[in-house]
Amino acid sequence: MGRGSAQDRVTLVGLDFGSTTMSLLVIEAAIASHCVTGRMGFERPRTVFRPEPVFTPFREGRLDLAAIEARVREWLTEAGLRPEDVFAGGAIVTGLAAERENADALARLVVDLIGEAVVATADDPRLESWLAFMGGAAALSRAHGERTVLNLDIGGGTTNAALGRAGEVLATGCHFIGARHFEVEPGSTRVRRVSRYGAALLDRLEITARDGDELTAADIAQITGYQVAALKAMVAGDRAFFHDAAGRLFEQVPLVVEGVTGEEPIVTFSGGVGEIVYALASGA
Repeated sequence: MGRGSAQDRVTLVGLDFGSTTMSLLVIEAAIASHCVTGRMGFERPRTVFRPEPVFTPFREGRLDLAAIEARVREWLTEAGLRPEDVFAGGAIVTGLAAERENADALARLVVDLIGEAVVATADDPRLESWLAFMGGAAALSRAHGERTVLNLDIGGGTTNAALGRAGEVLATGCHFIGARHFEVEPGSTRVRRVSRYGAALLDRLEITARDGDELTAADIAQITGYQVAALKAMVAGDRAFFHDAAGRLFEQVPLVVEGVTGEEPIVTFSGGVGEIVYALASGA
């Protein structure tokens, strides 16, 4: 970590590697001591570079570290940054990316690229759900403190649910519902790869398509229909939906809400699929 004196403005870099997308954020912030506690901290953060997220590259079931390194170096060049310019860095690895056997090697790569950094691998689904709520819905939750907010963080491998009120998380859950269980050739419906959860869903729906096969319009309607029904069951608190063999496989951590009363929750979305939801809602 670099050094800075009081009132210095320093550069901070954050990286996020998920099942579907990877992204980078560069901010500048001042270092100052708190007027009451005297503790040093960051103040007045300002975003200086935030490129569009890209698909997290995988190769033969592993993280493609060479492709990741090339992309991060490209971003840093676009931002005009060298490793010695970065005061502190952090990265989080979540979802299916965290399950890959070379996730530890990714952590070492981050340190090589941006210097000393804190790298967290969120292999605890409750932690990932909590982080998604705090990053995507906490401000809205505090602004509507009398209402509960249910955030669905829908990525490539999982949907992480968190229910909160007044900025505090009350319950979390995680289900293996996401966009990357079925990978297809770009511009087609030919299956390139199916995860073990995707294969279980195909069996559940009695769909015979596997790697190399074309998915029909009816197949796609069944697959997406089941996933949407599962999301609705999560929101409605319908645990019975997950009581069959397929449901139990998809439910990594049940969302159990007890003792929470009041109006139905405000539902928000985050994650790679969440971004698409809001893009569609805004007419993009």
